[in-house]
Amino acid sequence: MNTERNQIDAELDRLLGKSAPVVPSPLERRITEQMQRNLRPVQPLRSTAALTSGVMLVFLALGAAFAVWMHPLGLKTMTKVQLSVATAILLASALCSALSLAWQMRPGSLRSFPSWVPLAIPITAFVAATVLLFPMERSEAFVTEGSHCLIAGLAIAVLSIAAFWPIVRGGAISRVKLWGTTLGVLAGLTGASALQYSCELQNATHLAVWHGGILLVSIGIGTLGGYTWQATRAGIPRI
Repeated sequence: MNTERNQIDAELDRLLGKSAPVVPSPLERRITEQMQRNLRPVQPLRSTAALTSGVMLVFLALGAAFAVWMHPLGLKTMTKVQLSVATAILLASALCSALSLAWQMRPGSLRSFPSWVPLAIPITAFVAATVLLFPMERSEAFVTEGSHCLIAGLAIAVLSIAAFWPIVRGGAISRVKLWGTTLGVLAGLTGASALQYSCELQNATHLAVWHGGILLVSIGIGTLGGYTWQATRAGIPRI
């Protein structure tokens, strides 16, 4: 019985192995030729470390360049403790945002912290440092001076998005709204960093309202941009 079954299996294997070759139809040949003509080399996506390093280099270069261009008056106004803490907060916040962007561009990446951390750290640390380290004062030209800082910081944030774009636009981004929010955080940190070192009004009221406003408005712009992009990709109407 087993011998007969083995013979049948062997015969089936022989017949299946001699299946006739598939001859493509004219339509299939045209499709194949068209696809082959349109093939282009694909650049492999860089590693998480490379993406994070590239974003951080742009962040540092832009922040330093704009601070020097606008004259680093804040460096002369802040105390050593204020300068050290502010710098540590800005760098840590930017690093978290850069890592989050890199992870979002590489699906399946092993993440060391949740996606909400890059949003929570800058806001929480900024509020705590402003309240604890800087004096509660208010200048007479509060709105005039503050609006100048807000406009300058937002202009830097928008320009920084253009600088970050060649790095962060690649990859397989699935959560586009989160990606836009994280990019907004990073852009806002760039603008706030430049103003932190160039603004001589180092008091809690000015920093909380106007420098903090740079970060919050940038987050809103990034979130709205991510939603618009996601709506466009999904083919649903924009709001």
